[in-house]
Amino acid sequence: MTQLNDIMVTQRTYARRPDTHTHGYAQLVMPLQGALWIRTESHSIELDDRTLLFIPPRCEHRFYAHVPNQCLVVDIPAKKIPHAAGGFTHSFDRPIDATWQGIRTLLLRERNAAAARLLYPYLAHVLFRDQQSASIRYIHDHYDHPITVDTLAALEHYETSSYTAWFKRYTGMTPRAYIQHVRLDKAKELLGTTDFSIQDIALQVGFAHQSALTRLFRHYEQETPSQYRSATRRRSE
Repeated sequence: MTQLNDIMVTQRTYARRPDTHTHGYAQLVMPLQGALWIRTESHSIELDDRTLLFIPPRCEHRFYAHVPNQCLVVDIPAKKIPHAAGGFTHSFDRPIDATWQGIRTLLLRERNAAAARLLYPYLAHVLFRDQQSASIRYIHDHYDHPITVDTLAALEHYETSSYTAWFKRYTGMTPRAYIQHVRLDKAKELLGTTDFSIQDIALQVGFAHQSALTRLFRHYEQETPSQYRSATRRRSE
């Protein structure tokens, strides 16, 4: 099964001849003109420029087009799907509203891996927010403030111990680890797109001291925030 290491944005044209396949990465399909018919296990849909479709990893899909078409396709590595991806096992569609029109325009204008990598955290937030549980949404909205497990458990109407067990089944990690990953992802975004100091970034993602952010990076990335920033900027040059 085909794997993918980085986000890819391409403009594609689909043929009349039906094709069926699956792959180990996710896809976001956004028509630019014409229409594309796609069927997955969860539903069948004819996409046009008013609708987008998310296809999760390992989801078999059949597709073809009866009319001339152009589509913007974002290939997303499985590892880039949010940590609550246990719930994202089926395809789903979204109307292309003003927010998605802006995202589509940016992706179309900057069809390169570096630009897609920078835009993806916001894209993922918009795409998956309605699929997430109340406590997951709370973490993503309040990662820059102290968050207690008691608060999260109350949002899901669980006792704290039961909530922790449920959360681990749902996401594959503890609430504390999930919060750390969200903060780490946001810090990476700020390191790659701003000139804020490491201390300022630490404060913006919920840490009182720069040293806490440095420990987080050393644990998960085996490098410091400054080293990560330098490497990211070298790759984008």
